[in-house]
Amino acid sequence: MNQLERLQLEQLELEEKELKYIKENRLEYYSPYPFQQRFHNDTSKFRGNIAGNRPGKTLCGGCEMAYHLTGKNPDWWEGRKFDHPVLGLAGGKNNEKTRDLVQKELFGDPADEKMWGTGFVPKDDIEKSVRKPGVPDAKYHVYVKHYTDGVYDGNSKITLLAYDMGKEAWMGFPSDIVWLDE
Repeated sequence: MNQLERLQLEQLELEEKELKYIKENRLEYYSPYPFQQRFHNDTSKFRGNIAGNRPGKTLCGGCEMAYHLTGKNPDWWEGRKFDHPVLGLAGGKNNEKTRDLVQKELFGDPADEKMWGTGFVPKDDIEKSVRKPGVPDAKYHVYVKHYTDGVYDGNSKITLLAYDMGKEAWMGFPSDIVWLDE
């Protein structure tokens, strides 16, 4: 192998490493639309992101939840911040929608094991997960590293539920933040 081929190979390896980093650190590259940034920066206790079909509501919710789970807020962030690991709840219409929309935004495509860690929660910050019984590829709890002012201070926990499980399934879970997807 001559020097030019060696340099080309090094360049290719660097590009692959960079693409892998971008894929596994999606949160770092999020650039919200104005309506999404207004939502993120709203400090009200109860908020809703109401818009038409497919403008980015689920994406916005996933990103917001990832910011709270990790504590890794961007410079433009003016919204609520937690100085401790959080307990989060998130859900959708049924277990399949929760898995295919909510879980996918947070952790990557549930149908492809190689995509775990390509959602808004950075791969290196995912500590462990607990499978949801009876729902293929679905997670029930996921534990995520939390940082306050850049210092690791414990693990956040998110529980993924579904509306069709009934209100009893949602009762008794203490939570700092709740994301109810359509």
